[in-house]
Amino acid sequence: MKLFSKLLLAILMIGLAFEPLMAHEGTIGLEFRTDLEFNSSDRDSDDDPNGDDQVTKFNIARARMNFRGTLNDTTSYRARVRFNRAAERNEFDNTSDMLQYWYLDRKLSSALKLRVGKQFTVMGSWENDYSGMDQYHYSEGPVRAVYDTGASLHVSFASQTVLFQLFNSPFQQTNQSTLGFNLAWYGDIANGLISPIASFTVLPSAEQDDGENKRDAFTENSWAVGARLSVQAIQVEAEARNTTTPEYDDEINAAEKSLDDPTILEDTWDTIVLQARYKTKMFAPFIKYTTDDHNVDGDDVTNHTGTSLGVEFFPDGSIKTYRVHAVFITESTDYEDKERDDVTTTQFNIGVSARFSH
Repeated sequence: MKLFSKLLLAILMIGLAFEPLMAHEGTIGLEFRTDLEFNSSDRDSDDDPNGDDQVTKFNIARARMNFRGTLNDTTSYRARVRFNRAAERNEFDNTSDMLQYWYLDRKLSSALKLRVGKQFTVMGSWENDYSGMDQYHYSEGPVRAVYDTGASLHVSFASQTVLFQLFNSPFQQTNQSTLGFNLAWYGDIANGLISPIASFTVLPSAEQDDGENKRDAFTENSWAVGARLSVQAIQVEAEARNTTTPEYDDEINAAEKSLDDPTILEDTWDTIVLQARYKTKMFAPFIKYTTDDHNVDGDDVTNHTGTSLGVEFFPDGSIKTYRVHAVFITESTDYEDKERDDVTTTQFNIGVSARFSH
């Protein structure tokens, strides 16, 4: 009850703080998604090493409150709270996982926009750009920081947008930290017929030496390229992503890791995502396929594949803010070393989603 009271007080304080702003083109919105999941897995468990896991449950997949509006012709704001995330304060940037967005936008010219605050980190792909409300399974390749504090410059020209972004690197140490960098391009060809996307991300880590664990500074690099094809009611997307991280050899004891002579391996994820959707007034059937290859220094570690096939139904027709969904999801992980058994999971998911704003 004490935590619940604190949450209610926080909502009230935010609402009061934004009340003067709401008088000028401001809105408050709510987002809901509740799923009924029927899960099955052949993963071995301690309770039944030879049996299948069977889990049936209701799940709150989405619980958000949005605040957004304009202060004047050149300045706007957005804040979003996630009620299904921890509210503990992150001492590094003084926010929490519960606070998803907290930023100001400033229009510098017709082609330039500056965004400052906690924001989406464009680590580039259509899959990550989608709202979590609209995705039912994700690829396995690492996405280190989806929302973080920083600043970004958006440059728009000839129906293209280029984004430069600086933000807190997720590889933070208590007394050492640095900034990550994103460069992304959102394209437009033939008035939206083809929408290409490309990005490059650099996530540096500071040197670590706390007396027991020693580690050189390193840099993780990621890139993504993809395209979306839109033809009337049909939308098809394809993208490829790569993430490469220097890692120490697991066989070396942490206390023996030397800053002068580290043993470094290249930890690499290669991801492919394919999605297709057919949108009508009442229904939107869709399919999504993902595959992730994980290797270390060229040696295969795991291969993960996932497929989701489903349909969204809009009972109110043209009103797309309320829908019912039914989705079948299957995912499998193959362990190349065969020291662990391969795992296959399936899920049948039915639920409702809604967005409201005032």
